[in-house]
Amino acid sequence: QVTRMWDIINIKSVKSEIRLNDPDRKKFTDPNDPRLNFLLKIAAMFKEMGNSIRGQRVKGFPIKTANALHVTLVGIVEMIKMLLTSGYDYILPEKFSSDRIEDEFGLCRQLSGGNYLISKKD
Repeated sequence: QVTRMWDIINIKSVKSEIRLNDPDRKKFTDPNDPRLNFLLKIAAMFKEMGNSIRGQRVKGFPIKTANALHVTLVGIVEMIKMLLTSGYDYILPEKFSSDRIEDEFGLCRQLSGGNYLISKKD
């Protein structure tokens, strides 16, 4: 189920389902797509996995991790639905990632001599 979830939220090309022969990698065009309900079920599962017994994790996640996974998945689903009902023809969820921001920080870091701590003066 987790692998399927990753396949769904990492759609980055309009023809991914054809190239990879995977219907789960089809771009989102309908706010009532069944894959969105699947993501909500996974989000609920992650939320339940945040429960612990006497502070010990038993087949679960730490509460903060479970909540972060839950909120992220619900947010992605709601954003897809909102954008599709606002007039967008299709949605590629991978475009919501922070990779471009990470690339900018990497560029700034290299311009500062490869230092981890970037100086505002450089």
